[in-house]
Amino acid sequence: MRLSNLFALVVSGSVGLLALSAVGCDGGDDGTGGTAGSGTGGATGGSGTGAGTGECTAACCASCEANKDVASDCIAIVDNSGLSTFGLRMAQLTLEKPAALTNPVVAGLIESGVTMNLKDCNLTGDGTFSWILQFDKSTGKLKTGGAKPVDDPTTGYCFVNEMLGGQQVSPIEVDATPDANGNFTVATGGDVVVPIFLGTTADFVLLPLRDAKLTDGTISADQNCIGSYNAEKLLPEDSCEPSGDVTRFTDAGSLDAYITLEDADAVIINSLKQSLCVLLTGDAGDGGDPKKCSRDANGAIIAKGDWCSTTNSADGCQDAFKLGAKFAASAVKVTGDCQ
Repeated sequence: MRLSNLFALVVSGSVGLLALSAVGCDGGDDGTGGTAGSGTGGATGGSGTGAGTGECTAACCASCEANKDVASDCIAIVDNSGLSTFGLRMAQLTLEKPAALTNPVVAGLIESGVTMNLKDCNLTGDGTFSWILQFDKSTGKLKTGGAKPVDDPTTGYCFVNEMLGGQQVSPIEVDATPDANGNFTVATGGDVVVPIFLGTTADFVLLPLRDAKLTDGTISADQNCIGSYNAEKLLPEDSCEPSGDVTRFTDAGSLDAYITLEDADAVIINSLKQSLCVLLTGDAGDGGDPKKCSRDANGAIIAKGDWCSTTNSADGCQDAFKLGAKFAASAVKVTGDCQ
């Protein structure tokens, strides 16, 4: 199912059945192909109940041309070892709030967009929703933001830096220096608009985040991973796809931000002919085309969120929604801003 159907499914209330393509290592259809290696990926990670066999190990990517020379626990496709400046792409984004973005249909379709399109390495997603990170240890900075979809992940990713939907979409730079154990936290966040592409660069939804912070993150010693591939939890009989409580990756970082209702009302979801504010609040809308959130006589949005932008807390004006998520990330080539 394409990510472009995401919001239509939410509004219609359809639950449906997500049918993800099933491919094993080296293109096998039973998940047992490829060369077994010694890596164990996320052997102890995840909360799933399946015993696993290790046959979905990330080391099966010894047969994957994209990263056969990279030893990692997270299916990294470049080697960041020893680099002062290095890049990663979110391999998994587990949204915890707001509620409108956490129902099973939305979660499954966002997973498909975030999961890389590298099928011979058990990554059978669309790869159209790319959030990338570039650490510079010499300056203590982290550059982060959205990237355009790529047909071949091995060619690298570039930061979107242009006008989209009438808004400037650019990466942000924040202070973030991993310590000796690879732990990092962004203390002072920034405002960033992250594009969610829905199949093509012409079809997208913008996610306008305020005070966005990546917190409680841990980068592996080789700088190739945040989190790990759940090799010992995934099962060949499931074609190495997540099942039940088992996730594809074990998360090792958090995302913290909020979305104001005013910002959300300026984002139009073309396929629904309504604003992001209408989607988040469940408001019936103002009857316009496209529908926006209803307003009172003073022009203020009537619906309330669960967060206040002026206090940056749950107390106060309720003019925003809190966004929280966990994430994992894998090493990729980051080529700078898109030209």
